[in-house]
Amino acid sequence: MQALDQALGGAFVRAEPADYVPSCEYCPAPQNVYNVGSGVFPEDYTAMFLLGFPAGSTTDDTFWGTDNDVPITSKPDEPAPSTGSGPISGYYPRLVHVLRPPR
Repeated sequence: MQALDQALGGAFVRAEPADYVPSCEYCPAPQNVYNVGSGVFPEDYTAMFLLGFPAGSTTDDTFWGTDNDVPITSKPDEPAPSTGSGPISGYYPRLVHVLRPPR
């Protein structure tokens, strides 16, 4: 992170809006039925950075793919949960909107 994060001496500014609250993109239970008892990763694993954009260019930060109604089928090493559905992935991808700097 030191090579990336400008606050730690790195080259890039974090892509975080003014009201940003750190959160983990690794789906905790009950959203992800396979993650019962899993720990939470540090938020640094989900950091996004800007290059060529001024600090404060990020307008919002959200997750997508959080629907919990995707049908899940069994695999030999992963039986389907009793609910039969869950999120599309064990990770929630981040969506960050950034304003382009004026020319």
